[in-house]
Amino acid sequence: MTAGQTHAGSRDALLGYNPSAEKVKAMSMEKQVTAITPPAYIGWSNDDPVVPPTYNAMAYYYAMLGARRPVTISEHATGGHSWATWTDFPTNMLSWVYSIR
Repeated sequence: MTAGQTHAGSRDALLGYNPSAEKVKAMSMEKQVTAITPPAYIGWSNDDPVVPPTYNAMAYYYAMLGARRPVTISEHATGGHSWATWTDFPTNMLSWVYSIR
């Protein structure tokens, strides 16, 4: 939820226009990762016109690695704001889920 790094409309809708630092931290998922955070499959399309994906996705990814939690990323050149056009989804996600069981 870092200002300038997060989709402004989503941030405002979730936190309001002048959120406290405490509220920003509480709603920043990369700051909430612990030893019991569930595994995460993080996917995005680089051409997403709605939410620039890289900062948030990578912040969460690195937080998960730091906590030694199962995590993977699936980056796609195209697909916009939808997974519907990814030809490898959900196959690659399911393969990863089964591999960590």
